[in-house]
Amino acid sequence: MALIACSVPELVPLLRQIGHDVLIGQDPSIHLVQADLAITAYDGGEIAPRQWIRHLRRSLGELPLIVVVEGIEQADEALIHGGTDVVRRPMSSTLVDARVRAALAHAHELNPSSTPGGARDLLERLIDACPDPVIAADLSGRILLFSRSAETILEYSAAEALQSIHVDELYADPGDASRIMQSMRSSDDRTVGGVRVRIRTRRGEPVPVHLSAALVHDFAGRPVASVGIFRDERALHTLSERLASATDQLVASEKRAASAALAAATAHELNQPLTSVMGILELMSLEDDLPEMVEDRLARATTQLERMAEIVRQMRQGLSP
Repeated sequence: MALIACSVPELVPLLRQIGHDVLIGQDPSIHLVQADLAITAYDGGEIAPRQWIRHLRRSLGELPLIVVVEGIEQADEALIHGGTDVVRRPMSSTLVDARVRAALAHAHELNPSSTPGGARDLLERLIDACPDPVIAADLSGRILLFSRSAETILEYSAAEALQSIHVDELYADPGDASRIMQSMRSSDDRTVGGVRVRIRTRRGEPVPVHLSAALVHDFAGRPVASVGIFRDERALHTLSERLASATDQLVASEKRAASAALAAATAHELNQPLTSVMGILELMSLEDDLPEMVEDRLARATTQLERMAEIVRQMRQGLSP
């Protein structure tokens, strides 16, 4: 059994029940010389989880570190920034024992300061819990990890990607790979998030994605690889196009409604003076001894007014439901 430095009070009786010896303390790094393994949990303090985990990793050196987490986001932070493994709450003795055994076995099987190899083992466990495509590459661009979701979207097999694809080839727009790497190197936490780029499928189809990426460091703090998590935004783009189309249709409908309202108001306003003028002309035509020329002009005026009245009537009928 192992000697474990543990700062998670609820785990102490479980670990002892399993048969491990436990060193209790708020900071597991104080037991670095004695312990075989450290277990801790983020306490929600002022230090961000990623900074807190990196601080622990620097303090713990090569000692395996299991981080107790609440959800996927904390698990991502823990694994990317230096945790050997994670355990999600609620925890059982069986789960804790399995994670402890796996972490100790991992420490014996791998040299923690190896470059892409150690990072690959960490990222493989992260991939199992991530529904979005995950791709990792060493600093030369050679692909180390290619998740099943990446296979589905990009249409390459993992074996093919690992053997013959350079990470730059996966970007549809030249220069995106180097731009993102430069952004990671220049950021304080060596990560980028919320980047929208296009990746290219085997058939050359550009796929819009939402990218979050980070540099992966070995236990000595050296960058050894990069990992990117992509979210396929094609469905979002389709939805946006449908919303835009629906908006255009709504605007057109509003314009038609406004035109109809204007036409209705115009027909109403024209009808009253038109009726009045026609009445006046009718009264004038009843006068005795009108010159023939006047009668002719009154008749032609009446004909034109009747045409106008017919147009107004048609307008009103066309606007009727």
